[in-house]
Amino acid sequence: MSPNVLHAIVFMTCLMSGALAGIDIDMVLVRFPAWRKVGAAAWAAYSREADLGAGLILYPALATGSALLCIAAVVGLHRGSTTDALPAAYSTLALTLVGLLLTIRAAPIMLSLKHGADDRATLETAFRGFRLWGSWRALAQILAFVASLWLFARISA
Repeated sequence: MSPNVLHAIVFMTCLMSGALAGIDIDMVLVRFPAWRKVGAAAWAAYSREADLGAGLILYPALATGSALLCIAAVVGLHRGSTTDALPAAYSTLALTLVGLLLTIRAAPIMLSLKHGADDRATLETAFRGFRLWGSWRALAQILAFVASLWLFARISA
């Protein structure tokens, strides 16, 4: 893989993981505290419109796209001679994959809202579960973005 192609792949990884990190920071610092105050029913109503609407396309596209680009970067680094960037690439890939794995816990909770019950106890349990797994996923995705910046710096040096 040419250095220019590798540069473009890592740059796109930074953009996609950065978009996820921005969404995650907003979720953890802005939306979760607000939803805790207005209640689980308001969270569920919002989530049905946003996360189960356009979010069903945007969020998986960013997460899987970032992971696939990161895999391509690791493969490109192995085929090239830029081995000093491999620790950054492996860190980015590991954190990206952890974010995807944590989605396996968070996504079913979100998807349960589509046809789930609207009683207060069920929604409160769903909100607490999603906040827990969503916060861990956010941490992994934010750290993946930081690692992708490290990777970009390493291949740009």
